[in-house]
This record gives sequence, structure tokens and C-alpha cells, in this order.
Amino acid sequence: MKVKLPKILEIYVHAANAGDPEMGSSCFSENAIVLDEGETLKGRRSIRDWMVKTKKKYNHFTKPLKFREVAGEAIMTAKYREPLMEVP
Repeated sequence: MKVKLPKILEIYVHAANAGDPEMGSSCFSENAIVLDEGETLKGRRSIRDWMVKTKKKYNHFTKPLKFREVAGEAIMTAKYREPLMEVP
């Protein structure tokens, strides 16, 4: 079942999966904050750099599982997976 997401999150997920940090980071405000792996990223430029670094490190894909809004904050639960590797 496909999770219904706000348009901006659909764009973000598409950009993240396509490896497009420019499009992905444009989904965030200039003062946005992302928490990931114990790191706090502040602002669109930091988020763009994080997207580049994370995609390079994991080459992952995002599959949204759940979305909700709580006290004006968007919370998306997602499954991340690395692509299958071919074995010769």
C-alpha cells in the first residue's frame, strides 16, 4: 500500500532516490533542521551536503511506511535499503 504523503515529501523522496541533492534540499526551508545518525544539520546547504554524503556512503533507497503530523511537525517513518549487489 502506498503511503499518502504531502506533495513536498513526495518530491523529496523522489529526489533522494534519484540522487538529486539540489531538488531534495530545495524541499527544506532555509532554517530547517535534520537529525540523522547523531548529527544535527541546520539549513538547506548543510542538508544538501548531507544528502550527497549519505547517498555516496550508502547508495540507499527510501520507501515511506507511515506519515503523520504532530503539533505542526511532519513525521515520516521510512524503510531504507541499499541496492542489491550483483555477485559474479
